[in-house]
Amino acid sequence: MGKRKGKRGRTARNARKGINNAEPEEIVKAPHSFVINRGKLGKSANELLLNFRKVMEPFTASHLRVQKANVLKDFIHIAGPLNVTHLVIFTKSSQAMYLRIAKLPHGPTLTFQIKEYSLISDVISSQKKSLMYEKLFEHHPLLVLNNFSGEGMHFKLMTTTFQNMFPSINVNKTNLNTIRRCLLLNYNEDKTIDLRQYAIKVVPTGMSKAVKKLIQILSQPISTRGNITSEKSAIRLFEMGPRIKFQLIKIEEGCMSGEVLFHEFIKKTPEEIKAIKAKIKAQKLLKEQRRAQQKRNVEKKKSEASKENENGGGGDDDERAEDLEWYRQEVGEEPDESICLF
Repeated sequence: MGKRKGKRGRTARNARKGINNAEPEEIVKAPHSFVINRGKLGKSANELLLNFRKVMEPFTASHLRVQKANVLKDFIHIAGPLNVTHLVIFTKSSQAMYLRIAKLPHGPTLTFQIKEYSLISDVISSQKKSLMYEKLFEHHPLLVLNNFSGEGMHFKLMTTTFQNMFPSINVNKTNLNTIRRCLLLNYNEDKTIDLRQYAIKVVPTGMSKAVKKLIQILSQPISTRGNITSEKSAIRLFEMGPRIKFQLIKIEEGCMSGEVLFHEFIKKTPEEIKAIKAKIKAQKLLKEQRRAQQKRNVEKKKSEASKENENGGGGDDDERAEDLEWYRQEVGEEPDESICLF
């Protein structure tokens, strides 16, 4: 008689469930981001932060809540297990509002000053006809960079940073139905950058509206009506918002720290740069020395504590000797043996 199979345990079921629910490799390797704020922003600026999370969907923490007790290291430490590659931080001072984009975990960090912005609600309300629905945010936007061909290290870093914030698109393998949004970044002559987000709609050309409703023969399952195989179609863009105009101010080598590689307003001479590098190197060396000294102190305390435990009551003997010495000084004679027993 064959052996009867028993019920699988909870551990086995959970393990099997974890294998089945594992994320695809393309999602794991895709760039992910945290969009947070540091300090108080205000109602309008906080709405802009939420709008920017919409831009970064679906590979961002849409409902991330930042507590007052959270520090920057908290997000950096949790970023690795969650495959987060970029940290976007909104801050506001009495003079201006800033946007920081940091590559995790080691940098660089790009700091932009926000000159102007309009929210999604403002853009939609100003249009006669808009295109906005939840399925637009199921896939990442198509990134378009314009006029980012200037000379200089900061141009290359900006271009690389923006490109690495979104998954790359393989033209041969990409399903056209997944490309529903377009993110445009345009570099202007006055060194500012315009950010615009559009919804993409594909419509056939040379047909009446009645014919478009009837014809649904598609080369690929594009979620628009009237497109025909091997026929021309027109692409229409509907602006979604937000609109942001910002300017690059500073580039730091590390994550929110380190050597300043570029600054728009402050220029350093070669001698000043050399002195700053020497200062940073000295501070780093001092930090390592203090850390090593602290480690030695901890090991010394542990060894002393272990020796006291091995001696077994060495501290009590010292206290007893002090009591006997006090008796001699106060009474003026040697204590009796009966007293010494206690």
